Amino acid sequence: MQFEVRLRDAIAYATAARGDPVHAIVASDVKRAGRVIIPKSAVLTGRITRITSYTNRSAVFFGIGLRFDAIEFDGRRGEFSGIVDSAGVGNNYYTRAGEQPGESFVAVKATLERFERGTRLLIRAK
Repeated sequence: MQFEVRLRDAIAYATAARGDPVHAIVASDVKRAGRVIIPKSAVLTGRITRITSYTNRSAVFFGIGLRFDAIEFDGRRGEFSGIVDSAGVGNNYYTRAGEQPGESFVAVKATLERFERGTRLLIRAK
């Protein structure tokens, strides 16, 4: 099951740290068999697991490891497991599986220096 979320807060390379919380807002109702199983505006919560920069084909990227582990809606909180399949729009972003179970690696071209508030993430729930 895939669905779209948006980062609630910007993540800047200059100020982000391993362990920082990350929140993402579900962009639209997620349905299965015609029933809403995750409502629009639900909040995914996770942490930054690592921060790095690297060069790929002469382009410099700012990368972070992300692990989402909780979801909140309707006054309730529960466990969540999913990974980031894609991020942003266009070739300024790059994603892949992380090195740790449940971790996603997401990168943005260093010229942007941050993941802006509202950055689109496509999540694949397990």
